[in-house]
Amino acid sequence: MPANAVQSVDALTARNPAGHTAIHRAAKLGELKGLPPEILSAKYLTIKNDAGYTPLHHAAIGGHLDQVPADILTLENLSIRSNAGYTVFHTAAAYGNLAQVPEALLTDAIFSSVDGTGNTILHEAAEHGTLDRIPKAYLTAANLSRQNLSGETVLHVAAFNGHLSQVPTEMLTREALRETTMAGDTVFHAAAISGHLEQIP
Repeated sequence: MPANAVQSVDALTARNPAGHTAIHRAAKLGELKGLPPEILSAKYLTIKNDAGYTPLHHAAIGGHLDQVPADILTLENLSIRSNAGYTVFHTAAAYGNLAQVPEALLTDAIFSSVDGTGNTILHEAAEHGTLDRIPKAYLTAANLSRQNLSGETVLHVAAFNGHLSQVPTEMLTREALRETTMAGDTVFHAAAISGHLEQIP
C-alpha cells in the first residue's frame, strides 16, 4: 500500500473526542463514495465508535446504506450490536430506512430479534414513527403481534407514541387491539394513557 494511502487510512480512522471516525461521519452524511476504495471494506465499515456504532449503523441513520458495497451488507455485518444492543437492522427501521437492507436478509429471525431494550425492529419503527416507511409486506399480523420484554406488541408501542395511524387498517383487528402486556394493558389502554385514543378505528 502506498505511503499516502496509509496516511489517508490513519487520518480517516482517527477518533474525535466523541469517539467518531471520519468514516462514521461520511457514512451518516452520504459521502462514502468519496472515500478511498480500500476504506469501503468490512475492516473499516465495521469499526465501532465509543458507543459501539459502526459506520454501517451511521449509514442506516442517514439513509445511505445504498452507498455501501453489496458484499458488505451481510447478515454478520448488519447484526453487529452497539453498546445499547442495536443492530443495523434496528437502526435502519427506527430511521425509516429498512427498505435499503437487502430483502433476502429480512427473515423471520431478524423480525423476532430484540435490541438492548427488548424491542424488535418493528417496535423501534413504531416508537419513532417510521412504520409508514416499512415495506407493507413486513407489516403482517405475526410481526405486529410480537412482544417486547414488557409484553408490548408493536401496536401497543405505536398507540402509545401516537403512530397507530401508520398501521394498515386491516391489521387493527379486535383481537390485535385486545392483546395485553405483562401489566394487563390492551392497545386501548396504551392509546388512552398517552391521549391518542382517537387513532383507534
